[in-house]
Amino acid sequence: MRIQIKSSNNKANKLTYKAIFLAAVCLFVFVLVFSLVYISNYFYESYCFEKEQESLSVLLGKLNFSDFNSDLTPPVYNTPDVYPVETPPAVETPPPITPTPPPVYYPDFEWPQDIAIGNNGIFKEYEVLAGINKDFKGWIYVPNTNIDYPIMQGKDNSYYLRRTFYKTWLRQGSIFLDYRNDTAFTNNDNYILYGHNTKDGTMFYDLTKYKNYDFFKNNRYIYVNSLSQQFVYEVFSVFITPSKDFYYLYKNFSNDKHFYDYIESVKDISIMFNEDISLMPSDRLLTLSTCTYERLGNYSLNRLVVLAKLVDVH
Repeated sequence: MRIQIKSSNNKANKLTYKAIFLAAVCLFVFVLVFSLVYISNYFYESYCFEKEQESLSVLLGKLNFSDFNSDLTPPVYNTPDVYPVETPPAVETPPPITPTPPPVYYPDFEWPQDIAIGNNGIFKEYEVLAGINKDFKGWIYVPNTNIDYPIMQGKDNSYYLRRTFYKTWLRQGSIFLDYRNDTAFTNNDNYILYGHNTKDGTMFYDLTKYKNYDFFKNNRYIYVNSLSQQFVYEVFSVFITPSKDFYYLYKNFSNDKHFYDYIESVKDISIMFNEDISLMPSDRLLTLSTCTYERLGNYSLNRLVVLAKLVDVH
């Protein structure tokens, strides 16, 4: 009689292969389920965000700033009290005449004919929004972009990173004002707004358009409303920097030298800079900050920053 003895090694190998196979199947199922949940959540959050924006449009009574209809003359730059006048070489010359700047026409925008101030000192159109959320501080609109959003302000710079106007937790978060800034937009040297660079094209994603020279040249103006005033800013710089390498979040400048040193530093690192725009320590700046994934040195997560100066108040 022949007796066959099974090898214990073969049995152990089979068990090992079986365990590896089951582990691989489990891993595949886990990755599949995780991916489906992530993708579903991504589209669900985008849907929720879109619905919230539609709700805000209804409450505000308009879809964006450009929906205003107005026959008013576009605003004019404030005329300085004194203009420098060069004395011509002739002996007899007429008295110098102070020139008057031509009207400034802001493209893609018309001032509303009348935004009435309510009894509580804010625009009537904003009363409902301010009543829903006291952290609502105004609105920002950038022509030829999707940037047309309420401005929020929390007690820190973290709360509205992932919360919307309705305080719903969504990855898009909100456009929010630095918690250190006052909300009148008139008392600080630099007003800082933050927003995510989202893959679905919302929030501050379209700031990336300013890396294109033609867009930078042809889309110079940014419009910001506080609760009671309207402000026009003109873009003069776009730069990318690791946040740890260059500090740009000044609320105020300590003196004139500090301001000029800052502007020179900005100019040195800018990928776009409009040298035709004069910059003085008395100017009020607007800083729009978002993340960007372009690699700089050892840093893969950096900041895209758009700087503008205040040119008109309405």
